[in-house]
Amino acid sequence: MFYITGYAIFKYGQLLCFCIDCYTKIITRTCNARYLRLVKHLDRGGLKYPCESVTSRMWTVYIFFRRVFQKLRNCSKIVDDFVDFVVVRLSQCEEFKCFANEKHSQTLCTFLCKKFLLVVLPAEEKRSRVRSDKILIVQNKRKKRKALKLQK
Repeated sequence: MFYITGYAIFKYGQLLCFCIDCYTKIITRTCNARYLRLVKHLDRGGLKYPCESVTSRMWTVYIFFRRVFQKLRNCSKIVDDFVDFVVVRLSQCEEFKCFANEKHSQTLCTFLCKKFLLVVLPAEEKRSRVRSDKILIVQNKRKKRKALKLQK
């Protein structure tokens, strides 16, 4: 999750109209990121290190998304609806609040959530597809066993 959160922060920093105050609030310097000490060895100078509180918030969003995704898997526009639901709550958190402008915090939360979920969604789709395929295989095996028993 650190990688994905860092990627979303990196993409936010590439926007033309991002808020410097918001950006500096959600990243941490590499020397202060003790919880990312293993990632530092892979850094070639381009990684953005999210602060620990932002990472924990995104981890909570991810856990919530995994629980909700199983129920909403067949719905359309999952990411947009989920982002609309989460942004209202995330923008109230201290880590994402911008004192210069309230819209900055909503823009930041919306952008981070969308980037985060667009990376996570394909993995979750694949995981649920594999899980449903395994269930179908088990059900087919049971049907074949019943059919063999009935034939005897």
